[in-house]
Amino acid sequence: MRFSLRGTAALLAELAADHPALAEEVGRRHGDLPALRLPFAGEGLAVPEGYTTAVTLDLRGPAEVEAVRRTLAEVDDIVLLALPALAEIVVETDAPHPAVWSTCATAGTRRTPRGSWTRRSSPSDRSRSASAPGGP
Repeated sequence: MRFSLRGTAALLAELAADHPALAEEVGRRHGDLPALRLPFAGEGLAVPEGYTTAVTLDLRGPAEVEAVRRTLAEVDDIVLLALPALAEIVVETDAPHPAVWSTCATAGTRRTPRGSWTRRSSPSDRSRSASAPGGP
């Protein structure tokens, strides 16, 4: 799947020809359209083996690239807690190695580049493991 502001604009322009209220709303937005709410088929986009989804961002310019770099630098293991259906998050940038956060199937451990989170018997009894990345 992919998202496209251009594709969204083209589809909305086509639909707006028969729907004046939609045409008015699109015009009111001056190009600020809900591109992330309208997925398109992702022909030609490779999803790595073992994954069901890959998100690839095509950025418009240097300001957007820098904003995404800052945001990706803030990604951490909390994302796995907030989105429990995810088994793994891999962030690939132009850095030499991707950042990887994954949920371990054993004992509720969540492994991160900074170590492991292990869930004890109660959610409030959580401790940080001292294991290194890639360790047990």
